[in-house]
Amino acid sequence: FFSWIPIMLIIPLKASTRCDLKAELIKWLDGPDEDSLVNPMAYVSVRPDFKSKDCYKEIQRLASLRNCLSDAITIPNSHKHALDDFALKDSHEYHAALLQFEKHGFPTTDEVSNLKLEWRACEGGTKECHGSLVWDRGCTLWNIGALESFMASIQPHDKEGRKLVVKHSQNASAAMVYLQSAVQGQTFEGVDLSLASIKFWEKAMLAQAQMAAYEMASSSSKHALQSYLAMGAVGLWNEALTLSQDPLLVSALPKLMLDAGVQCKAFSMMLAARAEYHQAMESRGAKDWGVEIARLETASDKIKECIDFYRKSDMEVAQVEAIQRFIDDRKDRAIQENRLFGEEVPKSLPPIQAHVVVKSNAPMPESMTKTKIPMFVSLRRK
Repeated sequence: FFSWIPIMLIIPLKASTRCDLKAELIKWLDGPDEDSLVNPMAYVSVRPDFKSKDCYKEIQRLASLRNCLSDAITIPNSHKHALDDFALKDSHEYHAALLQFEKHGFPTTDEVSNLKLEWRACEGGTKECHGSLVWDRGCTLWNIGALESFMASIQPHDKEGRKLVVKHSQNASAAMVYLQSAVQGQTFEGVDLSLASIKFWEKAMLAQAQMAAYEMASSSSKHALQSYLAMGAVGLWNEALTLSQDPLLVSALPKLMLDAGVQCKAFSMMLAARAEYHQAMESRGAKDWGVEIARLETASDKIKECIDFYRKSDMEVAQVEAIQRFIDDRKDRAIQENRLFGEEVPKSLPPIQAHVVVKSNAPMPESMTKTKIPMFVSLRRK
């Protein structure tokens, strides 16, 4: 019954185009004031009150980090190569560095910037260019979530592996929460950093973490707990399914969203059947034979619906059919045993409680907010 191994969802990567960020930042910082006035008549400059010579090492370091990431992340599915090239660690450091640059007055809107920061869309490779460091930081947050989702997908299918799936999936979901906050009020052309896209991946990664939490509990005999955890995942997968059907996502990313939506629904249906089975085993332990049969009958109906959906979606059904046989075998034996007890089988059952144990509101780790070597120290001494 517990041999089901789900296929994990992985967020595709965004690849950036190499640029001479050092030269561009120096030009922006040291250029004539009239090139960066919010209102030339009022003569209000948007530049900081220092020059590139005061922060040359910081500019050089930021540019170096961006180039390293451009070399490591080249295509949407280059997760393994990127991780082998320390892209997750470098993305954390780059994010922390960008925060420092934004704090010290570097451009956060296109209107006041001559920078050309180009990234490619996850699907189709369409290029989008902006001058805002917030744009670069948003794309970096996206990739942090993508790399965490990939790390979740490669863990072994044992208890320790499921713990790591919970950890990395929660990290991926949290990255989407940070991203939503970072790009609030910003306008981008592509769909990747749209609110609809961010919310979908946030919820899908959270559902994935909850599903792994349920799998962690599968070796225990606490069927009530397993049932509640499974139903918690059902609710999250249903929310993700609804978000995957957003008109913007469906029109811009038809195949990606169709495939993701199918996975969301398949997970939801499977876990709903499992929750009913666990409730049946809980009733059996309480010698509530009639309720056990009713729950097994419901589980059997749900798993049959799941198999029908798998077949319509051209998904592999062997594992699901094995679960169906397991449930039906248990149901047949329960019916035989109840001939001795003669308990009435209820026509209706109360809903199963959902218990969500995962979260996406974890505080941002220090590695994403504080650079390894302090930046702009010389400016603080002035």
